[in-house]
Amino acid sequence: MIALRNEFQVPAECERFTVSRGDGAEFVRAPSRQFDVIPVDGYDSTGLPKGLSSRSFYDDCHSALSADGVMVANLHLEHPRDVRQVNRIRKSFGDAVLVIMDVGDNSIVFADKGSAIDSLRADFSHPSKMKAPMRAARCAPPLLASARL
Repeated sequence: MIALRNEFQVPAECERFTVSRGDGAEFVRAPSRQFDVIPVDGYDSTGLPKGLSSRSFYDDCHSALSADGVMVANLHLEHPRDVRQVNRIRKSFGDAVLVIMDVGDNSIVFADKGSAIDSLRADFSHPSKMKAPMRAARCAPPLLASARL
């Protein structure tokens, strides 16, 4: 993903945004701080690795988020195995989960600790209110990237 950063429109690193290369499950298991946004997109040639698709991983993501933090996950919901991921995310985040079905193979799952999902639900229930920055969430870096906003 780092090599494809421009194609996926990943912003340049700065004081408020960094991309970390490494084991995403390990990263959220013992974070150095809490994060406002945790994008998750960790597919490899065999699919989504177990380390980035377990209930404990999603629990760790929840714990690693700030009070109003949001996890944004790219999933291929056309595959039955990935549909189970939404159920695991719901077990970790409760009702604070919003699934956006995409026209391609990907779907985006938002899960939060605060009230961001309520705002997103309102935006998606009224297409005229949709905001343009959704493209950045669509193309989250694989493994895990973190942003402090």
